[in-house]
This record gives sequence, structure tokens and C-alpha cells, in this order.
Amino acid sequence: MAKSIIAYFSHSGNTEVIANIIKENVGGDLFKRYHVGFRN
Repeated sequence: MAKSIIAYFSHSGNTEVIANIIKENVGGDLFKRYHVGFRN
């Protein structure tokens, strides 16, 4: 069976909570995307 990946970006943490709930129910690996850049 194929493995799933749950990719997410969470600025305030809300999406991270939902991503973990999905992981618990569906299985797979979490991938957290980080914003990398400079603000002027």
C-alpha cells in the first residue's frame, strides 16, 4: 500500500493541529513547510 504525506504550512499553529489529526486518522508522514525569506 502506498504511503501518504501530509504537507502543511502553519503560521499560527492551527493548521499543524489539523495536520496531526489527519495523520492520526489516515497515517503517513508529516512535512512542515517553513517560510524562508526576508521582509523589508
